[in-house]
Amino acid sequence: MMFVDYSEPQIERVYSSCLALNLKDVEPCILGPKRPHDQVTLREMKADWHACLDNRVGFKGFAIPKESQGKVAEFSFRGTPAQLKHGDVVIAAITSCKYLKP
Repeated sequence: MMFVDYSEPQIERVYSSCLALNLKDVEPCILGPKRPHDQVTLREMKADWHACLDNRVGFKGFAIPKESQGKVAEFSFRGTPAQLKHGDVVIAAITSCKYLKP
């Protein structure tokens, strides 16, 4: 039993095995929502990203010429100047709701 529902009457739990995990052995990685089986370790992410920029267009390839990889997009966000370049991380919260007519 892995999860306990504390709203249920408590019974003595019997576990068939015990798992020990040393967090020093865990290596952080990045997985995509589209292809979660294609994970990249955080340690290898920078090199993998730069390889993707150079690779031909397709899975893990954007075919961006080396001379264009340093380009910066400048914009204003709420009156504050900002910029983005290849490799910057942007976090977006996107929610989907189906509109139901009354």
